[in-house]
Amino acid sequence: MSDIDRAFIYMFAAPMLLVLVLLVLEASLRGSVFNMNDRARMVAEICRLADDLTDAKRHTEPIQDYINGHWQTRRAHQTWQPSLFDQLSELLEEALQRTHDTHSGTCVGGTLESRPPLDVNVLSGLHEIERQVTRWVNFLDLDLRTDLSSSVRQLVARIRTTGSDTQAQLLAELRRWHTLASTLTGWSTPLRRPYSPCPCCQRRTGLVVNLDRCTAFCAGCMTTWTTLEELRQAMQPVA
Repeated sequence: MSDIDRAFIYMFAAPMLLVLVLLVLEASLRGSVFNMNDRARMVAEICRLADDLTDAKRHTEPIQDYINGHWQTRRAHQTWQPSLFDQLSELLEEALQRTHDTHSGTCVGGTLESRPPLDVNVLSGLHEIERQVTRWVNFLDLDLRTDLSSSVRQLVARIRTTGSDTQAQLLAELRRWHTLASTLTGWSTPLRRPYSPCPCCQRRTGLVVNLDRCTAFCAGCMTTWTTLEELRQAMQPVA
């Protein structure tokens, strides 16, 4: 091959190689941007779920008046809604007080036999969340705080510097804790306990459903469902 032929090949091969390198770099940058956006969304949802679990929120309820034949929103009623953890703690305190009153001012050994089943579910739900939070604190090599909310806030502060796999795992756990806590705190709608077997552990009387929030969990295996449609699909027989 003559020098002229080599020069001719190099003249066309070099631009093609440059274009190929630029295409590879562009694909890599797009993937990096996608991963960054994906991680940002995960961290944002982690923070939102943790806020619901640990922080009180201002709730605004619009109030409508019937004026000149039309409903109009002219004012709003604002209240502070306790965090989900605080609501669970209040439920437990009320249950203990009821047990104390039932026994004529004496709480018999602090036992659970005289409490309604719902109160046992609140206790087991809180215990399950505390156990998992402790496991995560140890996994991330952190110091266990004195209260549950502080430990969860510590996890959120630490998770920002971890990998995406760890963030995804904690996000799944937070969704589970959020569903469990929001299902148990059924203020406006009583919790339902359908006599149907859990699709995961097959235990009857284990399902607890909050129709107001449209969430559910099993008191036996602690499996959670964020929507009632998920529970219905899980209970469908496998073809």
